[in-house]
Amino acid sequence: MKALSKRQRETLEFIREHIAIRKYAPTQREIADALGVSSLGSVKQHLAALELRGCLRREPGTPRAMWITERGEAAVR
Repeated sequence: MKALSKRQRETLEFIREHIAIRKYAPTQREIADALGVSSLGSVKQHLAALELRGCLRREPGTPRAMWITERGEAAVR
């Protein structure tokens, strides 16, 4: 598997920490705010890339329905 970009790793780490603390996944807006980006499009691209790489699973149509996979956990260790 190709290594994650710095921003993809930061996105995955934020999602993981958010779930650990709050017990539910963040919204795309919360991810954008945490990473200091103004574009939700950038967040959507990173989430799509993480999903393609098998690091993240999402349920379409439900903003907070995302889970970090075993591959994703291994990528942020």
